[in-house]
Amino acid sequence: MDKAMIDYLYSELIITLVVFSLPGKRQCEITGFGCVGEEILIDFDNYYLEKKEVYINNGLLNPRQIKQLDRFAVYLEQFDGRDEDFYWDREVLENHPLWEELRIESAKLLKELFDVEYDIEIELTRKIKDGHMIEHLERKLVKKCNVRNRLVTPHNTAVSRHSPDGDVV
Repeated sequence: MDKAMIDYLYSELIITLVVFSLPGKRQCEITGFGCVGEEILIDFDNYYLEKKEVYINNGLLNPRQIKQLDRFAVYLEQFDGRDEDFYWDREVLENHPLWEELRIESAKLLKELFDVEYDIEIELTRKIKDGHMIEHLERKLVKKCNVRNRLVTPHNTAVSRHSPDGDVV
């Protein structure tokens, strides 16, 4: 597997964790049409459980992070085998206590795993082809800020904050 593919998969793993942590309406917006609840859970399987060895072998995740993500995978098992509305109904996704708990747990996990806060930008294009609506949704991971009080510009360049006396804060 080439570096570009590995980087793409790793970025999709982080996107998946960020999507878990977002409000239900935003999860729907980022995921697009379909069974949003099921899609975001499947993304974790695809981008973590099935690719964990790739991340380990390429030094992208350390043993502490693997342990945390493995614990999170066990936590996600409680989402298995629920009725269809639990995954399909956007109202349930936005308001069910279990989905809300997942948002909280995911936000905590992201802070533990990475020294950066992330957001996701989406670009949605729609066109009609042969009488059918075709929607293409592109997701891009964006670094918002460094947890240790560093800002990240729109070009993902870190900028340190300085106090009036010149110390980095």
